[in-house]
Amino acid sequence: MRRYSFVLLLVILVGCGQSTATVQPSQISQSQQQTTTADQVVPTASAIATEPVSQIRVVTTMSILADVIKQVGGDRVIVDNIIPLGAGPEDYQATPGDSQKIADANIVFFNGHALEEWLEPLFENAGGSEQPRVELSAGLAAIEDEHADEHAGEEHADEEHADEHAHEEGNPHFWLDPTYVMSYTLTIRDQLSAIDPSGKDVYAANAEAYLGQLEALDQELQGLAAQIPAERRKLITNHDAFPYFAKRYGFDVAGVLLENPEAELSAGDLAALVESVKASGVPAIFSESQFNQKTAELLADEAGIKTIAVLYTDTLGSDIATSYIDMMRYNMNTIVAALK
Repeated sequence: MRRYSFVLLLVILVGCGQSTATVQPSQISQSQQQTTTADQVVPTASAIATEPVSQIRVVTTMSILADVIKQVGGDRVIVDNIIPLGAGPEDYQATPGDSQKIADANIVFFNGHALEEWLEPLFENAGGSEQPRVELSAGLAAIEDEHADEHAGEEHADEEHADEHAHEEGNPHFWLDPTYVMSYTLTIRDQLSAIDPSGKDVYAANAEAYLGQLEALDQELQGLAAQIPAERRKLITNHDAFPYFAKRYGFDVAGVLLENPEAELSAGDLAALVESVKASGVPAIFSESQFNQKTAELLADEAGIKTIAVLYTDTLGSDIATSYIDMMRYNMNTIVAALK
């Protein structure tokens, strides 16, 4: 009798697995931390979860997402990210080995909002159409790229690829605002629970603990940003990665060096940026770890700026900024030191 009761309970657990979508930041209540619903995950993880899995093989695109997944999954997951440390998602060149990673995975998480445009061919090559492939930013309202048309009248050195990195679905860099990573965390929790129902309590406890850490991080970052006078909270950055960060912490993105990270800065664009930087009075230029620093150095030299600070945005570091929380804390401390 106990055997039949156990089987019945297992069937109920598997059948109740729900795929989930993200929730809007600032709308995460206690009730939402208990359950969420989803529309845009294809297919649902519960559709193929027929028995408990002792350890889930997870593939994701970025080291930042891999860290968040590990925080939720703990020892029940093995996480492999496609893009190596030090590289960015916009200009990543996929390899045949990446398709094999996806083929071997139980579930795939990616950011979405057209950030990883190279991912769809990998899905096609990997096969496994029933494999859960979860877009973590699904359902989130994106900020439009503010600088997309800023240099539309200028001659670009790489005309053929001038618009290659324009984000047609809006800016995808949600993770630079921790409240959006809270949303990612809920989605990861629910999707792992759907494919591995026996680990549901573990995922729920881990997610609750991590949400607390993210809330504390957000408060810490708010306090650090408050140390900078409002009129000095201006950012000149490599590419348009900071609109969510800027909106959350009261900064103004005063300029972007490159719309296409692979292109050279044209003479016209450089001249316009120099004038913009001088007019804004910014004391520092913020480069990013995954980019060549020469463009930032050229702009700083032309504009008479002595401070070039390197931030981590699309990738974690190997020695510093080795977790998402450490990355965000490192970035804000670096910005404060450069601007206050």
